[in-house]
Amino acid sequence: MSALLNETGEPGLAREPAGLAAAVRVSGPTQTSVRRSSGKILRMYGGMGSLQDIVLQNAAGVLPENAEFDRLRRALFALARSGLC
Repeated sequence: MSALLNETGEPGLAREPAGLAAAVRVSGPTQTSVRRSSGKILRMYGGMGSLQDIVLQNAAGVLPENAEFDRLRRALFALARSGLC
């Protein structure tokens, strides 16, 4: 998700997912780090300006990469809900 956000001109939005991924890699998948990461990820999906609100677009309209971003967004949410990330 972070790479896709960077590639489509949204480096600011890419920071949080990249930081969470790095934290899990560094600390390893302990039960505490997984629970903490899952909670942070789920919070990224709520409220105005959340991960759910992102639509990748430019002056010409919605980008084709939006379909891939949406697939990744749904997969991440499912992993976080199941407690696997």
